[in-house]
Amino acid sequence: MAAAPQQALSSGGKVLFGSLCAGTFVLGVWQTQRFFEKQVLTTAREEQMQQAPLTSLTAAMHLRQETPFRRWQVTGQFVHKGEVLVGPRGLPPGALPKKTTPSRGVMGDSSAGTGPQGYFVVTPFEITEEDATSKSTRTVLVNRGWIPKEFIDQTTNTKGLWSRPEGSCMISAIPIQFEEPKWLKPQHDFSKRPLRLIFYDGDAFKVVLEQIRDDNNNPRNKVTEEEESLILLTQIKDTDHQKDVKKLAFPLQSPADQVGEYKISPLIHAGYATTWFGLSGAGLYMTRKLLTRGR
Repeated sequence: MAAAPQQALSSGGKVLFGSLCAGTFVLGVWQTQRFFEKQVLTTAREEQMQQAPLTSLTAAMHLRQETPFRRWQVTGQFVHKGEVLVGPRGLPPGALPKKTTPSRGVMGDSSAGTGPQGYFVVTPFEITEEDATSKSTRTVLVNRGWIPKEFIDQTTNTKGLWSRPEGSCMISAIPIQFEEPKWLKPQHDFSKRPLRLIFYDGDAFKVVLEQIRDDNNNPRNKVTEEEESLILLTQIKDTDHQKDVKKLAFPLQSPADQVGEYKISPLIHAGYATTWFGLSGAGLYMTRKLLTRGR
């Protein structure tokens, strides 16, 4: 007895499978575009990193939109009274020497495989510049680096490891952006000391600057119109010669080539594009087989 002929794909099935094939193909095209865009951005970032650092705050301010990844080398004074912690977050890439194994006493227990958790230390940094005719002072925010969460309690094991330089000092840094949650905006707990923020919140940092000036009875007790556009820098380390974690100076900074790295690299976009195109091709093949079934 001959088998009954199989029915061809219905009109609804054609629309469904056709939409899936077209949708995955469009996603593949989009990821391909993102791949080339990231290639251009990565190249520009690497070129800017190689340029000589900007040593004048005024010049850096004018060029920060044009060269957002160029290094700044500025001199000023930290205001540790306004220190803020952002986190908890993991250890930044490249902060430790490659052969260094974090000890449990100083860096917490990282045996779970998720790595030690801690906070980034953000401190106001007052920069004063003067020329023959004028003198100006501007406060910027500097992400000084990362500390383990155990440092907040100032235990015996961590005493003296958290450095807070006093007086005038020069830092190397790269501008970064404040963060703005895309969906839900978590609320910070302003009751904790030192103050801890969940993310790099520009509005919260403005409040911190105003509180510092109020406490000091500073006539500039309000954020000035110029400082409405706050600048956030992340301090970088230029050398990586320390070998023993107990001798490392905290907070830990990342090297320049790790700052501003894109969370999704061009290689990842290429992998996504390959996946979407592969799914589109497989769907097209299956749709064709279903369309010709029974013929």
